[in-house]
Amino acid sequence: MSNRDQVQCPTCGSQFEVELSLAACDGCPLANCCGRKKCPYCGTEFVPDLNLLELSEESK
Repeated sequence: MSNRDQVQCPTCGSQFEVELSLAACDGCPLANCCGRKKCPYCGTEFVPDLNLLELSEESK
């Protein structure tokens, strides 16, 4: 996933670039490697690919 990719917040529905999420996590030592994203609009932290994992589990 490149920094230009868009993610959507599951709480408020806002779409934003991943680099905005990294800016919202400013000061966290794990910001570049934890895999979570933080919505710069509402502050919700989430794993963006979780829904894809759930769908792949259901198809087995």
